[in-house]
Amino acid sequence: MLAWSDYRGSRFASKALVNDLDLEVESPDGTIYLGNDFANGRSTTGGTKDDINNLEVVLIDMAMKGIWTVRVKDAYHAGSGSQPFAIAVSGQGVNDLRPDPQIVPNSMQLNVTIPQVGDQVRLTTDVFNAGNIKAESVELAFFVDGTELDRKTIDINPGASRQSTWYWTPQQSGMSTLELVIDPDDTIDEIQENNNVLSKIVDVTAPGVKVTSDVAERQVQYAEQTTTTWNLTLENTALLETNASIDALGVYSEADGTEVSWYLGMTASNFTLQGKGTAEVSLTIVYPEAPQPGLYRIDVVGIDVDNGIAYPLSLYLDVLEIPEFRIEYDYTVVPVHPIDSTNLTIRVYNDGNTEIGYDLFLQAPSGWSAGFTDLSNDPGATSGSTGLIAKGGQMDVSMQFIPPQVSTAAGAQRLVTLTAISQTEPSQTWEVDIPIEIMEVREVEVLLESTIGTPRSDALVNLLFTIENRGNVDMTLTPSLSLPTGWSLQTSLQPIEMAWTEQSKNILLSIQGNGNALSGPIQLNLDVGAQRFSWASEINVLELPQPSVTFSQLQFEDGQTFDHPFGPGSHPAGQEMTFTWLLVNEAEVPWNPSITTSLSQGVFGECFEVGTVSDNVVPVVCSIILPLTLEVASQPSFSFTLSGDDVSLTEGTSMLVAEQRSVEWEVTGLSNLDETGSGTLQVRVLNAGNTALSHQLILETSSGIDAAIVGDDIVNAVAGDSQQFTIKLTGKTTGSQQLTFMLSGVQDVESSSTTVNVEISASFEESASGSGTAVYIGAGIALLGGVLAVLYVLRLRNPRLSQTTTTSPPRSLAQQAAPTCWSCRTPIIGPMQGCPGCGARYHADSPTCKMVEKCSNCGTSSEQFVSA
Repeated sequence: MLAWSDYRGSRFASKALVNDLDLEVESPDGTIYLGNDFANGRSTTGGTKDDINNLEVVLIDMAMKGIWTVRVKDAYHAGSGSQPFAIAVSGQGVNDLRPDPQIVPNSMQLNVTIPQVGDQVRLTTDVFNAGNIKAESVELAFFVDGTELDRKTIDINPGASRQSTWYWTPQQSGMSTLELVIDPDDTIDEIQENNNVLSKIVDVTAPGVKVTSDVAERQVQYAEQTTTTWNLTLENTALLETNASIDALGVYSEADGTEVSWYLGMTASNFTLQGKGTAEVSLTIVYPEAPQPGLYRIDVVGIDVDNGIAYPLSLYLDVLEIPEFRIEYDYTVVPVHPIDSTNLTIRVYNDGNTEIGYDLFLQAPSGWSAGFTDLSNDPGATSGSTGLIAKGGQMDVSMQFIPPQVSTAAGAQRLVTLTAISQTEPSQTWEVDIPIEIMEVREVEVLLESTIGTPRSDALVNLLFTIENRGNVDMTLTPSLSLPTGWSLQTSLQPIEMAWTEQSKNILLSIQGNGNALSGPIQLNLDVGAQRFSWASEINVLELPQPSVTFSQLQFEDGQTFDHPFGPGSHPAGQEMTFTWLLVNEAEVPWNPSITTSLSQGVFGECFEVGTVSDNVVPVVCSIILPLTLEVASQPSFSFTLSGDDVSLTEGTSMLVAEQRSVEWEVTGLSNLDETGSGTLQVRVLNAGNTALSHQLILETSSGIDAAIVGDDIVNAVAGDSQQFTIKLTGKTTGSQQLTFMLSGVQDVESSSTTVNVEISASFEESASGSGTAVYIGAGIALLGGVLAVLYVLRLRNPRLSQTTTTSPPRSLAQQAAPTCWSCRTPIIGPMQGCPGCGARYHADSPTCKMVEKCSNCGTSSEQFVSA
């Protein structure tokens, strides 16, 4: 701060100030500050001096360390005498009454620019006392590379400087650090302690050269790397010019010390170097691709030719385990199926310098899947490891490409990326794009959605097919169907248009069996150009029993048998007839049929169950009775049906009702004539046949009795009716007499007569001739007894006969009612034929009746007709 008392000025003056003093402060770095030149309340630079006020101030925050100079200038002096002034200085350390010895920057000076090894160097240093009092007994210490070489003690007045001289003889070349330390033991109480060290680095030189490299060791990491270069510097370590050279001595394996015959080359080898001069040299080593891994040493030597000094240097080449991945496959562009998965085998080669494994990763195009099939326990995984592959070795790796569910157009191209990462440290990565192209595929798959099952040979089978388009081009499919024998296609086959964008179509085909259809292969073919897509299967026709029957025998109640169902040409009524057929099953499956019987109205009978029919012959037995109420010459029929396991068989025959003339006798009343010798009895005649009878009743007696019919003697009875007659008896001789009833003209009526015995107990006078007659009568009685014994036996066998009867032979065929011919519908008189299938009759030989080829009733061939 500057202040003064100015002289009185004139009231008429433009400025009140008479004497103008200026305050000027200079910082240690030479910056000038003027009084009252402020900015933001602090002194600044670049302003103008104050010529108005008699009080000027310089205000500095955080003043710089060092010597500040304060000047007062008499800028303008109008008064007659001198101008006294006052200065006041305030601030940190300004009033500190302590010494402050400190180094003078850049004051360390050497008598030589570059010291030489062994040459003495003289140097000087300056110390300044920035304190307010004298610095006494100040110790100065001189250090070289941290070692104290000398120490001095000096006194320094405040604001004064002292110079010191030091001596040093370098012992080795290179950079050395020289230091001057003030108050090394810190015994002086100073204002500041951080300004006591002065340092300087000097370069000490010596004769010779030095070889250095930008890097001592380089690595070989890639198989394609075949050269490595070092940048070398050949340096003249002395200050004097010298001739120098550099040379590479060889390459050696560190593992066994053997020399390796790799080429070494340098850009230059001989140089003239100025003092501390350098020359840049490039050293290049050439080696084969993927050399054997290991550490190799390259020996280099630099020579100071003038001084005969050599400087060796060893460089190192570290050949790592070098992976080199390469693949091959058999396509330029891999064709892939648009629907099915496509397998590709690639050959992976290890072109590295040792056995190396590789981790492989597959990245499929969008919508596709890609995976390895043999590199892991999870087929289809997108990653896997090859394991170690020998140097120069190869292994096959299989991969699979799975297309998206939606078919892709033919010709579209995609990329599958194969990434390989070597199992080395450091690892290396390769990315290989495998191009794929969608093949043009015409392919369909035919699926049967319905089931064939096991149809009958006459079944209608509907087959629903789904045609799945597994290709990627438009197609017109021409269908065809092959079937086993007996099957026919009921559906019209039309070409099928299928665009490649259609995923599937359905078609319905119907096939019909003809009843004899066989099992066998069935195949649906879809042809498009020269290609054929097929679906094939088997039709297994339900194996049904194959029954057939042949007539075996007709047996009448009296034991007569016939080998055809027509018997003698007609069938007796009122008797049990046994029809037998033989049933066989020609199939390999057994048959368990049930049997039902169908009879014409009025016919009685049944057919019996047959059981299981396999490879044996089973009889089918039917027991039939024609009632006497059936009309003579009518043709009733019966049939049986065997059914089971979806198979039925019907067989039967018609019958021709034979005329049956038969009567039954019933005698009631007296069987003994008492002493009167006369009496009556009744005889009832029952028409037991099936045709009307009209005959005269005739009586025959033995000689000892007379008999007469009371009333009409004519028997008129329709079938089933009876007529009763009264007989008057008159005895003539005592004893047993016979009375015989007969119908006249009834040689063809069964049981047309009957005889009864009448006991006469009355007494009659008999002549001699009568005695002779009695003898004959006794003989007749004995004969009659024998006949009665025979009739009794017959009665036991036929319980319908209530009396002893005499059987008359039946009428001849010509006398019976004639059957009707099924061809000409006229009565058959003479030879005739019968159909074994239904029993219909035909003329055997008639010029007026046309012969038929088959039965008009059932269709049986006329070749099978039998004589009836």
